[in-house]
Amino acid sequence: MNPTESSGQVLFVTVGSGNPQALEETLYTPISKSIDSPGDWERVVFLPSQATSNHAHELKKRHWMYDVHIRPLPPAAENDADRCYDHFQHVIAELGRVRPEKMVVDITRGTKAMSAALLLAAFRHRISAIRYVEGERDPANPAVIRPGSERVRDVRAHHAVYDRTLDEARLLLLRGDCAAAAHLLRDFDAHPQAVGARRLAEFYAAWDRFDYRAAHEIGLDQQVPADWATALPSEATRHWVHQLAAPLRDDYRAKAERVRRLAVDVFRNGERRIRQRQFEDAVVRAYRVLEMVGQARLFDRGLDSAALPSDHPVICKLRTDLRKKGSADFGENRDGTLNAGRELVARTLERLDDGLAGRLLELAKKEYNDFCLADRNRSILIHGFVAVGPSEDVPLRRLYDDLATLLRADCVQADAWLTAARFPVGGA
Repeated sequence: MNPTESSGQVLFVTVGSGNPQALEETLYTPISKSIDSPGDWERVVFLPSQATSNHAHELKKRHWMYDVHIRPLPPAAENDADRCYDHFQHVIAELGRVRPEKMVVDITRGTKAMSAALLLAAFRHRISAIRYVEGERDPANPAVIRPGSERVRDVRAHHAVYDRTLDEARLLLLRGDCAAAAHLLRDFDAHPQAVGARRLAEFYAAWDRFDYRAAHEIGLDQQVPADWATALPSEATRHWVHQLAAPLRDDYRAKAERVRRLAVDVFRNGERRIRQRQFEDAVVRAYRVLEMVGQARLFDRGLDSAALPSDHPVICKLRTDLRKKGSADFGENRDGTLNAGRELVARTLERLDDGLAGRLLELAKKEYNDFCLADRNRSILIHGFVAVGPSEDVPLRRLYDDLATLLRADCVQADAWLTAARFPVGGA
């Protein structure tokens, strides 16, 4: 709980004019009954008009034992529902400072505009506890409740708040804001379908941040609301995440397959970044995809780009040629092995007569408007100072089309994997 929050309940009450000739029976007593009804009130907030502010002050005197606040409407606002709503929702934000389930609104008194506005303000703040005072009508004046017959009626608008929250969470999920969707549903564990929806959102949120193990461990056996069913992952997609969550086996063939799967998954993740207009993230992911394709093809040959044998004849010859040209050499590890970045991996593959080596080198240098992957250090996330902007949206999509072609050329399973790795939400 925020340290500024209070722990008790807060009651918001509209204050009307009552019958001027019978204020006690028509105003003070009914409102007092609401305040005295079950409720652990730490704070009571009266919401009068300018004309009924004096009644609110009288009620404050009578209920001195509570922390009472009075927040009158602006002048001449009591019949303007929009102005009432704007005032009430700001007051709730200012004086509520508790979780929605700790707040109650009484909409009995005041104009119809005031009652409607307070109800809408409560809905805006996810307050589901609504109350009003009812009773027997006076035969002589049906608009007035007969004094002494008042009863406090509590209504739970929880279902309306719940339905609205589900709708908002689903919209966030469909846009790819999975963590936000899960956060919205955190207070609805009493609803099995909301739990299922939250777990589904958590599954995609974990997967989207590459936390495959966490995603795999989230149970998706809980029922979800009917209009969420299209977001459920297919069996192929669940198996995809399961494969990525599995421990990495220490052999080159297994490493090659894992890196290829990761390249496909990072590719799909990058597409989502483009859709969400996170262009810098999309560029970094594109570079990583290109890098991983080269690493996987080295693994196919029993070579690890992070630990290359310094006595390998092809590598020795390449190092000699690099020194003659004054080009950057391989990095040296403490154990005597070598390490290679993306370009040297591609150069090594070229010397090994790899059929994709040329494409790996060409794609890195291909111009996409004002950037190319070989210049990834210009990214603001690496060493640069200017971010990739919206003008690169279309060029980035062309780059990703080229990467998809590369993935398919590298692996016969790429199409099936690209399908399995696609989110049914968030656009990729």
